[in-house]
Amino acid sequence: MKKTVVALFWLALVNAAFAWLYAEYSVRFNPKITHDEAYRFGETYGMAFFVISIVVVTFLAAKNKLPGARERTPNHTA
Repeated sequence: MKKTVVALFWLALVNAAFAWLYAEYSVRFNPKITHDEAYRFGETYGMAFFVISIVVVTFLAAKNKLPGARERTPNHTA
């Protein structure tokens, strides 16, 4: 359960960061474009990035390398 919640958190965080960075880059690269236009233009590229982020986060979660979702190793006491 924890791994699922952390994976969803990372997906939301990564995709929100991508949308924000893409809009900031677009506005700085072309000062005549507004933030709203940059977000709408970014939606055309957002699906591919979203699918790639799902694959990466799922892979990291399956390999127990996703920060915040690592399984604890059991303590062996003799």
